[in-house]
Amino acid sequence: MSFAYNYLARHNITGEIHSPVPEKLGLIVVIPCHNEPGLFNTIHSLFQTVPPVQHTEVLIIINDGEQDDEKVKNQNQCTFRQCKELQSSPAHITIHSLYYANLSKKHAGAGMARKIGMDQAVCRFNAISKPDGIMISLDADTLVEKNYLTEIEHTFLDQHHSINACNINFEHPVTGSDFEKDVYEAIALYELRMRYYRNALRYAGFPYARHTVGSCFAVKAAAYVKQGGMNRRQGGEDFYFLNKIFPLGGFVEITKTSVFPSPRPSNRVPFGTGPGVYKHISKKEHLSYYYSFCLFLQIRDLLSSISYCYQQNETFIMNYLCQLPQEIQHFLQSHDFVKHIQEINGNVASEKAFIHRFFVYFNAFKIVKFLNEFSKNGHHSNLIDEAQQLLKAMLINGSKEVIDLLNIYRKIDRKEIFSPSLPQL
Repeated sequence: MSFAYNYLARHNITGEIHSPVPEKLGLIVVIPCHNEPGLFNTIHSLFQTVPPVQHTEVLIIINDGEQDDEKVKNQNQCTFRQCKELQSSPAHITIHSLYYANLSKKHAGAGMARKIGMDQAVCRFNAISKPDGIMISLDADTLVEKNYLTEIEHTFLDQHHSINACNINFEHPVTGSDFEKDVYEAIALYELRMRYYRNALRYAGFPYARHTVGSCFAVKAAAYVKQGGMNRRQGGEDFYFLNKIFPLGGFVEITKTSVFPSPRPSNRVPFGTGPGVYKHISKKEHLSYYYSFCLFLQIRDLLSSISYCYQQNETFIMNYLCQLPQEIQHFLQSHDFVKHIQEINGNVASEKAFIHRFFVYFNAFKIVKFLNEFSKNGHHSNLIDEAQQLLKAMLINGSKEVIDLLNIYRKIDRKEIFSPSLPQL
């Protein structure tokens, strides 16, 4: 039986690309495409890449919903025709385009399109019994470096590690002439937010403190199937999917190549980069304010001491909870902390298993709820100040300028600056 037989049968997924699957197929790049006149910049960028050892396919999932206007649908139809009319591509890449029109309003969106593409990639790899096939998620407004495919392939083929998935370094353009000045200012703040948040979680000791960006991750076909595949969320599908993948282990970060997502504003999805930039430049939300570092310090207090609760009784756990800082204490009380810790203790035989089960309870979603709940109560602070405080805690010199701060955090994420205060993930 093929590795994905049950997954494909359970979700009623059939292959919709009818050309034979090359035996040497090893990488499939999935690109959701909704109203994307600049798609061919992304395709050209892929065409310029150095050929990997294995063959690469690019699956372009052109999609629109029943709620989209004629302008969007006309653009999609034009894109589909242009994809079919592509006269040539480099020998190491084959382009496939699929058009899904008038998707139901309930499901139409980036999540559905990415799921369709990923599921089609599973079909391709399943046909040649290749569970270690590499499925790469990219966006239709993103450029890549020339060593993009070779670095991803090398990472997964490295025999020294068992890799299930990876992130690829990303950098939004923060200067240029393609957009107005306020767009570049907004994207610099937005990316600084992302990097501050990730590194604040690392400093707090959260084991899954990773970036969750749809345009810069890759996953083995078998790992994708094992964790139940992509969801159909209209926004944030990457966050939800990757937080299912992280607990599998075998997750690495590629820093020797980069992708360059567009900073363009957008309001077609509920949240994410485009909406963040759009809300900032339209003055509906200020990206210069974000979560206070003191809230991450409270998470750190919890995570650094939670092992004390292993094999302890209810009285001990209640006393432990009362000694935590006020905000995290109140939050955990409202989320049945004592009950959950008792349940975990009743179902584990080692401290390692206890910690693993604890992070099923206190996961990335619960952390976001905690931060949002107490940010409403006066803890939303100046982003630059908070980013500086984190750097100070990490014994790294900071800056008062957004671009300088962003560059420092980029170097931290590329592992060009090290801090003894940051645990290795």
